[in-house]
Amino acid sequence: MKLGTRTVMAMLAVLVLASANTALGKTPRPQRAHEILPTLKTGQWIQMESVIQKDSPALCTELRLLTGDFLDDDWSLRGRVEKLDVKARRFSIGPIPIQVANNALIVAPRGKFSDLLSIHNGMIVDVDGTYLKNGTFRAKEIEDESDELRGTPGIDHRILLVGKVEHVDAGRHRITVMGTDFLITEKTQLKSLIR
Repeated sequence: MKLGTRTVMAMLAVLVLASANTALGKTPRPQRAHEILPTLKTGQWIQMESVIQKDSPALCTELRLLTGDFLDDDWSLRGRVEKLDVKARRFSIGPIPIQVANNALIVAPRGKFSDLLSIHNGMIVDVDGTYLKNGTFRAKEIEDESDELRGTPGIDHRILLVGKVEHVDAGRHRITVMGTDFLITEKTQLKSLIR
Protein backbone atom coordinates (compact mmCIF):
# COMPACT_ATOMS: atom_id res chain seq x y z
CA MET A 1 0.00 0.00 0.00
CA LYS A 2 1.39 3.38 -1.03
CA LEU A 3 0.70 6.38 1.23
CA GLY A 4 0.30 9.84 -0.21
CA THR A 5 2.50 12.74 0.82
CA ARG A 6 -0.34 14.42 2.74
CA THR A 7 -1.08 11.24 4.70
CA VAL A 8 2.57 10.80 5.62
CA MET A 9 2.85 14.46 6.66
CA ALA A 10 -0.32 14.19 8.80
CA MET A 11 1.00 11.07 10.49
CA LEU A 12 4.33 12.78 11.21
CA ALA A 13 2.53 15.81 12.63
CA VAL A 14 0.56 13.57 15.03
CA LEU A 15 3.74 11.80 16.13
CA VAL A 16 5.61 15.09 16.64
CA LEU A 17 2.71 16.56 18.64
CA ALA A 18 2.42 13.42 20.78
CA SER A 19 6.19 13.43 21.40
CA ALA A 20 6.14 17.15 22.28
CA ASN A 21 3.25 16.66 24.72
CA THR A 22 5.05 13.73 26.34
CA ALA A 23 8.27 15.75 26.62
CA LEU A 24 6.33 18.61 28.21
CA GLY A 25 4.71 16.20 30.66
CA LYS A 26 1.27 16.64 29.13
CA THR A 27 -1.00 13.64 28.99
CA PRO A 28 -4.53 13.38 27.72
CA ARG A 29 -7.17 14.38 30.30
CA PRO A 30 -8.29 11.25 32.11
CA GLN A 31 -11.93 10.27 31.93
CA ARG A 32 -14.01 11.40 34.90
CA ALA A 33 -16.35 9.25 36.97
CA HIS A 34 -19.55 11.04 35.94
CA GLU A 35 -18.59 10.59 32.27
CA ILE A 36 -18.45 6.79 32.51
CA LEU A 37 -21.86 6.39 34.15
CA PRO A 38 -23.62 5.55 30.85
CA THR A 39 -21.14 2.68 30.33
CA LEU A 40 -21.56 1.10 33.79
CA LYS A 41 -23.59 -2.08 33.75
CA THR A 42 -25.69 -3.86 36.34
CA GLY A 43 -23.48 -6.50 37.96
CA GLN A 44 -20.20 -4.58 37.43
CA TRP A 45 -17.94 -4.89 40.49
CA ILE A 46 -16.81 -1.55 41.88
CA GLN A 47 -15.12 -0.07 44.94
CA MET A 48 -16.46 3.21 46.27
CA GLU A 49 -15.46 5.59 49.01
CA SER A 50 -18.32 7.84 50.01
CA VAL A 51 -19.53 10.35 52.56
CA ILE A 52 -22.88 9.55 54.17
CA GLN A 53 -25.21 12.54 54.07
CA LYS A 54 -28.39 12.90 56.05
CA ASP A 55 -31.60 12.81 53.99
CA SER A 56 -29.78 12.65 50.62
CA PRO A 57 -27.73 10.17 48.58
CA ALA A 58 -24.25 9.31 49.78
CA LEU A 59 -21.65 11.47 48.04
CA CYS A 60 -19.13 9.28 46.20
CA THR A 61 -15.62 10.76 46.46
CA GLU A 62 -13.74 7.91 44.76
CA LEU A 63 -14.93 5.25 42.33
CA ARG A 64 -12.79 2.32 41.21
CA LEU A 65 -13.81 -0.04 38.44
CA LEU A 66 -12.76 -3.55 39.41
CA THR A 67 -11.79 -6.29 37.00
CA GLY A 68 -10.96 -9.85 37.81
CA ASP A 69 -12.60 -12.91 39.27
CA PHE A 70 -15.03 -12.28 42.10
CA LEU A 71 -17.04 -14.71 44.18
CA ASP A 72 -20.44 -14.09 45.70
CA ASP A 73 -18.89 -13.53 49.13
CA ASP A 74 -16.33 -10.92 47.98
CA TRP A 75 -18.53 -8.02 49.08
CA SER A 76 -17.02 -5.74 51.75
CA LEU A 77 -17.94 -2.67 53.71
CA ARG A 78 -16.00 -0.42 56.07
CA GLY A 79 -17.49 2.22 58.32
CA ARG A 80 -18.86 3.14 61.73
CA VAL A 81 -21.06 0.69 63.67
CA GLU A 82 -24.53 2.08 64.41
CA LYS A 83 -27.80 0.67 65.81
CA LEU A 84 -26.10 -2.37 67.33
CA ASP A 85 -28.42 -5.11 68.60
CA VAL A 86 -26.21 -7.88 70.01
CA LYS A 87 -29.13 -10.19 70.77
CA ALA A 88 -30.40 -10.02 67.16
CA ARG A 89 -26.78 -10.08 65.84
CA ARG A 90 -27.45 -6.92 63.81
CA PHE A 91 -26.00 -3.45 63.28
CA SER A 92 -25.71 -0.99 60.43
CA ILE A 93 -22.99 0.92 58.64
CA GLY A 94 -24.59 4.06 57.27
CA PRO A 95 -27.90 3.00 55.70
CA ILE A 96 -26.78 -0.60 55.12
CA PRO A 97 -28.10 -3.24 57.58
CA ILE A 98 -25.60 -5.92 58.65
CA GLN A 99 -26.64 -9.38 59.86
CA VAL A 100 -23.76 -11.18 61.59
CA ALA A 101 -23.57 -14.88 60.68
CA ASN A 102 -23.51 -17.32 63.61
CA ASN A 103 -20.05 -18.56 62.59
CA ALA A 104 -18.63 -15.11 61.75
CA LEU A 105 -14.97 -14.52 62.50
CA ILE A 106 -14.50 -11.38 64.62
CA VAL A 107 -10.98 -10.00 64.85
CA ALA A 108 -9.83 -7.35 67.34
CA PRO A 109 -6.70 -5.16 66.90
CA ARG A 110 -3.37 -6.97 66.74
CA GLY A 111 -5.01 -10.10 65.36
CA LYS A 112 -6.72 -11.22 68.56
CA PHE A 113 -9.95 -13.12 68.09
CA SER A 114 -13.01 -11.73 69.74
CA ASP A 115 -16.79 -12.11 69.85
CA LEU A 116 -19.84 -10.03 69.06
CA LEU A 117 -19.93 -8.64 72.62
CA SER A 118 -16.68 -6.76 71.86
CA ILE A 119 -18.37 -4.72 69.13
CA HIS A 120 -20.00 -1.44 70.14
CA ASN A 121 -21.59 1.61 68.51
CA GLY A 122 -19.03 4.04 67.11
CA MET A 123 -16.38 1.43 66.28
CA ILE A 124 -14.85 1.51 62.79
CA VAL A 125 -15.05 -1.99 61.34
CA ASP A 126 -14.25 -3.73 58.07
CA VAL A 127 -16.90 -6.34 57.21
CA ASP A 128 -16.59 -9.09 54.59
CA GLY A 129 -19.47 -11.24 53.39
CA THR A 130 -22.37 -11.29 50.95
CA TYR A 131 -25.06 -8.79 50.09
CA LEU A 132 -28.36 -10.66 50.01
CA LYS A 133 -31.39 -10.07 47.77
CA ASN A 134 -33.45 -9.11 50.83
CA GLY A 135 -31.28 -5.97 51.26
CA THR A 136 -29.14 -7.24 54.15
CA PHE A 137 -25.37 -7.64 54.23
CA ARG A 138 -24.50 -11.04 55.74
CA ALA A 139 -21.22 -10.63 57.63
CA LYS A 140 -18.80 -13.57 57.64
CA GLU A 141 -15.82 -11.63 59.01
CA ILE A 142 -15.62 -8.43 61.04
CA GLU A 143 -12.34 -6.69 61.82
CA ASP A 144 -12.01 -3.82 64.27
CA GLU A 145 -10.06 -1.00 62.57
CA SER A 146 -10.87 1.71 65.11
CA ASP A 147 -7.32 2.11 66.42
CA GLU A 148 -5.72 2.63 63.02
CA LEU A 149 -8.47 4.82 61.51
CA ARG A 150 -9.79 6.86 64.44
CA GLY A 151 -7.58 9.89 63.61
CA THR A 152 -8.65 9.98 59.95
CA PRO A 153 -10.61 13.21 59.31
CA GLY A 154 -14.32 12.57 58.73
CA ILE A 155 -14.01 8.78 59.18
CA ASP A 156 -17.24 8.65 61.22
CA HIS A 157 -19.25 9.72 58.16
CA ARG A 158 -17.37 7.76 55.49
CA ILE A 159 -17.91 4.29 54.11
CA LEU A 160 -15.79 2.20 51.79
CA LEU A 161 -17.48 -0.63 49.95
CA VAL A 162 -16.83 -3.29 47.35
CA GLY A 163 -19.89 -4.62 45.59
CA LYS A 164 -21.92 -4.95 42.42
CA VAL A 165 -23.78 -2.13 40.71
CA GLU A 166 -27.53 -2.70 41.07
CA HIS A 167 -28.80 0.27 39.07
CA VAL A 168 -27.39 3.21 37.09
CA ASP A 169 -29.24 6.51 36.57
CA ALA A 170 -26.81 8.43 34.37
CA GLY A 171 -29.21 11.38 33.99
CA ARG A 172 -29.27 11.97 37.75
CA HIS A 173 -25.58 10.98 38.20
CA ARG A 174 -26.46 8.16 40.60
CA ILE A 175 -25.67 4.52 41.02
CA THR A 176 -27.20 2.06 43.45
CA VAL A 177 -25.04 -0.44 45.34
CA MET A 178 -26.18 -2.45 48.38
CA GLY A 179 -29.60 -0.83 48.17
CA THR A 180 -28.09 2.63 48.62
CA ASP A 181 -27.98 5.52 46.13
CA PHE A 182 -24.61 7.17 45.58
CA LEU A 183 -24.20 10.54 43.87
CA ILE A 184 -21.35 10.78 41.35
CA THR A 185 -20.14 14.34 40.72
CA GLU A 186 -17.45 16.04 38.63
CA LYS A 187 -15.22 15.86 41.72
CA THR A 188 -15.55 12.08 42.10
CA GLN A 189 -12.15 10.54 41.36
CA LEU A 190 -12.14 7.63 38.92
CA LYS A 191 -9.57 4.84 39.13
CA SER A 192 -9.17 1.32 37.77
CA LEU A 193 -8.08 -1.64 39.85
CA ILE A 194 -7.24 -5.13 38.65
CA ARG A 195 -7.83 -7.75 41.29
